[in-house]
Amino acid sequence: MKKLFLIFGLLGWMAACSSSGGNSNGDTQGGVCGPDSLVYCDTTGQDTGDPQDTQGDTAPQGDVTSDGTGDLTPNPDAGLDTAVDTAVDTAIDTPQDTPQDTLWTDCSPYCTAPDGINWVFITGGTFDMGCSAGDSGCADHEKPTHSVTVAPFMMMDTELTEGQYQALTGTNPSFAPKGADYPVENLTWEDARVFCEAIGGRLPTEAEWEFAARGGTTTKHYCDTADCVLDLGWVDTNSDKMKHPVKQKTANLYGLYDTVGNVWEWVSDWYAADYYATSPTDNPPGPETGTEKVARGGSFLNLGSTRVSARYHTAPTSAFDTMGLRCAK
Repeated sequence: MKKLFLIFGLLGWMAACSSSGGNSNGDTQGGVCGPDSLVYCDTTGQDTGDPQDTQGDTAPQGDVTSDGTGDLTPNPDAGLDTAVDTAVDTAIDTPQDTPQDTLWTDCSPYCTAPDGINWVFITGGTFDMGCSAGDSGCADHEKPTHSVTVAPFMMMDTELTEGQYQALTGTNPSFAPKGADYPVENLTWEDARVFCEAIGGRLPTEAEWEFAARGGTTTKHYCDTADCVLDLGWVDTNSDKMKHPVKQKTANLYGLYDTVGNVWEWVSDWYAADYYATSPTDNPPGPETGTEKVARGGSFLNLGSTRVSARYHTAPTSAFDTMGLRCAK
């Protein structure tokens, strides 16, 4: 039932975007992101009007073609294959489709989607992933430190909030609901994945998350000392052991808020304790299989877990009052 709410919420969101002039006019002159619009670009940066055509590109739901009967991939959107799949296809496929519409993304580096989610463009690059130099608190699974290169990507500037989740799904799963501007929590990994894909995104890889959280720095807490973390996030010594509204602390150099503390953030990777020893250099996706998923960033309960290399692993079916998410794309 929760997934049906998500589908109908998604259809309503698409209709709202169309009625607000976001991108239903088929403009091919290059999109402009604004406070009330989300545009769809091809690989050359041109706005092609619609996130899915009949040429085989990928829509938020994971369809590889608009067959009107269901997805043709094995199971990219578990929980979304329902009787309303035809309606989703119809809502997504419009006369403005073009064969070039192969990348669902924002045309400008920073813009606001209709649902209030802000995407920050991160240029990517090469960095040392894992245990920071001089950090004596690293666990074995944070080693060895290894060089990783990530391609450009986009990431939400805040953790997903209760209001954003409820606006799309009609539900608020939070164990301790506080208000629209507080991070949503008590989500399983699958809940997080489904939501991110429903808004045209995905969960970040572990490498992308650490690159973004480091913000170009090499120190263990993003900033130089543990004390400075208090200016960046909510941890056990300043949170009163509870979550707080997003954007109340200082952003990192990439414009991301609460990458340390507040709530843990699910990432896409399976967990393996020895993965860093054999990790690919370019855009590592994590192990192919596993029994646990990784979360990053720490929470309001523990200052020590806010070191940028700290890793948490748990079953993907787990849901805690300290577990949230931040989408990428």
